[in-house]
Amino acid sequence: MTRVEAIYENKTLQLTEPLPLQQHQRVELEVIVEKGRPGYARIEVREKPISGNSALDALARVSAGREKLRQVIGTLPDSTPLIREDRMRDI
Repeated sequence: MTRVEAIYENKTLQLTEPLPLQQHQRVELEVIVEKGRPGYARIEVREKPISGNSALDALARVSAGREKLRQVIGTLPDSTPLIREDRMRDI
């Protein structure tokens, strides 16, 4: 567990030191305001894992979005030969 101090200002938590997290990693914050300690709150951070169900849900949303695009614009032609031709031009 890593313990850092932060200051809440303008709707943003400003950390006093970096966290051992990767860039754009999703986390879940739980803010615990303790009675009798004005101006103090504890925040517990947990990594927000992608569970099997949410991963399948995300895949279903991507597939549905792909299908909507296909219905609107149809299928796109295979541009692989054009890309190859363009790359060969630079050689």
